[in-house]
Order: sequence, then C-alpha cells, then structure tokens
Amino acid sequence: MARRFLLSLLIGIVSLGMTLAAPTVYPEVIPGPGLPTLAELNLTTAQLYELGRPNTTALLRHGVTLSPRWEGRCGPEDGAYAKVDDVIACFHYLLSLDTRPCRSIHYPNNNRLCQAGGAQIFVFTTNIKHADSDVARGALWVIDHCTRPDMTSAGWQAAYGNGFLIVNVANLGWFNDPDWTR
Repeated sequence: MARRFLLSLLIGIVSLGMTLAAPTVYPEVIPGPGLPTLAELNLTTAQLYELGRPNTTALLRHGVTLSPRWEGRCGPEDGAYAKVDDVIACFHYLLSLDTRPCRSIHYPNNNRLCQAGGAQIFVFTTNIKHADSDVARGALWVIDHCTRPDMTSAGWQAAYGNGFLIVNVANLGWFNDPDWTR
C-alpha cells in the first residue's frame, strides 16, 4: 500500500514538473509588408511579449513628448477591441525599429505595420514619412488611455510629432469589415 502511494505521489510530482516546465506559447508577431522580420532584428515573438507593459514614465525621461497634434479616441465600438498583450507586443516591435522611416501608402490597403494574435496596428496617411518608433508612441497612447478592465484596447492617436499620420489599434477582423468607416 505504501509502495502504491509513493508511486502515485512520484507520478504526480513528475507530471507537475512537466506542466510547470512547458514553455509559454505566444501568438506570432507578424511585421507589415516591407518591414524587417523579427529574425533580421534578432528578436523573437516571446521576447516581444515578455517585455510586458511599456513604462510611459521611462519613455518620458528619454525625451519623448506626449503632446500629439491630434485628439486621440478610444474604440469606437466593442468589436474593435483586441487583447492588450497582443497590442503591446506590436508596440515593442515598432519601438525596436527606432528611427527607421515609416512607410505607408494612402489607406486602406497595405498599411498594417504589425499584427499579433487578434490585434493590429496600422496607419492612415497621405504619404507622410515618420519614424516607426513615433508610430509606436501613438499606439502607446491607445494602450495607456483605452485599455478596458477586460484587458482589451482599441483607438486612434497621431504618431508623435505628426498630426497627419494617424495610428490605429484594433481587432484584426474589425478593419477588414467592409463598413470600416462607421
């Protein structure tokens, strides 16, 4: 009887160890067309997710202004919201591009800069060039101001320093809606 108990206990401990040792699987971070791959930046999807929520205070200490030239908005509706962890992974990807010029064409095609899980960050512009890191900071405003208690986020804000480059954070399926202009 004691042998059976010890065997059961041993199997339980081994099973628990296997469960705890399993790596976390994250949704893939997919750069937009023409942007560097994660491999080219020596990054992995796991690294982008594990960086966690951005520290706005730390960014401010490095000279980032949070006074965009456009009034940001959240939403506009429940269907637009995406998991904030997916949005944050895209934020970190775009921030890693630093001052690389942001390429975007006139909307609505081919302006997705990043996709992770069910979230996307895309821009609306009329061929205005700006740094991808400034696009990331527009997304940061949405993360900071539009994240709901259920840990989803959606909204618009200008890329910092440029009121003509509008950054949108939304659920992947929301923008693909044919009536996206609502």
